[in-house]
Amino acid sequence: MGSFARNKYQNSEAMVVSPQSMITDAVTSTLREQSFKQVVALNNGLDAIERAKSLSPSLMFIDESLPYLAGLDFIAAIRADITTLRPNIPIVFLSSNITDQCKRVATWFQVYELIEKPFSKAEALANAQSALQREQVAPDLCIDKKIVRQKLDQARREQQKDEATPRLTLSADELKRTVDMMLDDSPTKLKKPVTVPGNHLVVGDVLNRDLFAKDGRLIIRKGVTVTRKLLEKLINLHQHSIIRDIEVLPSTLNKPQLRPQRPH
Repeated sequence: MGSFARNKYQNSEAMVVSPQSMITDAVTSTLREQSFKQVVALNNGLDAIERAKSLSPSLMFIDESLPYLAGLDFIAAIRADITTLRPNIPIVFLSSNITDQCKRVATWFQVYELIEKPFSKAEALANAQSALQREQVAPDLCIDKKIVRQKLDQARREQQKDEATPRLTLSADELKRTVDMMLDDSPTKLKKPVTVPGNHLVVGDVLNRDLFAKDGRLIIRKGVTVTRKLLEKLINLHQHSIIRDIEVLPSTLNKPQLRPQRPH
C-alpha cells in the first residue's frame, strides 16, 4: 500500500490502547513503519488518560474490550472533554463484533473508522490513513458528564482494588505440579479425599481439613501441601501420639514416596 503522509506525520505521536499484546504490537509496528515519531501502547484507558498528560497523540486506536473502563465508555470520556486527551482526536475503534448498534454508537461518538478483530496490518494502515485525513471538528455531543465521571470513578476503584490484591507467584516445583495436574489424563485425575495415618503421608498430599492436635490446638490449616520438611514434622507428631489420622487429597506428584506405600 505504500507510505502515507510520511512528511506530514513524521513528528506525530499515536496511542494504541488494548489489553491484547498481539494487537498493540501489530498496530505499533504499522504506525512506526509510517514514520510516526512515537507510538505508545497501553493496556487500559485509565493509564492512557494519565499517559496523555505528557503526550499529545494525533491518533488513537481503542479496543472495545478494555479492563476497568470499556472502550466506548473511554471514548465517551474523551468526547465529553473530561480527560487529558484532545476531545476531537481521530479514533480508530477495534471490536470483535461490529454490529449495527456498535456502528451507530461509534458514529454518534464521531468515530468513523471501525476494525473487526482479527485484522491485518493493511487494514490498520488504511483505517489510520482515513482517520488522519478526516476533518475533525470539535465534538458537539449531548453526553451526560455526571454519568461518565461516575464510570471513571468506578473504574479507578476497580483498578486500585486490583493493584492492591497480592499477586500469587508459583515456585518452579509448584508450577510443575500445576501443569502435571492439568495434563494428567489418568482415571485418578479427580481424586477424592482419603483418611490416612500420620505416618502414611507422602510429599504432595494436600490437607483437606484443618489439622488439630488431640488437645484441640490447630497445627496446620486446610489446603497446605505436604513438603519434605513438613512430612518429617508430621511423622514426628504421629509417633508421639499428638495427632492421629489425617484427611488429605492424595498426591499427584510422580515422586518417590518417603514412606511405604499406603495400604490398599
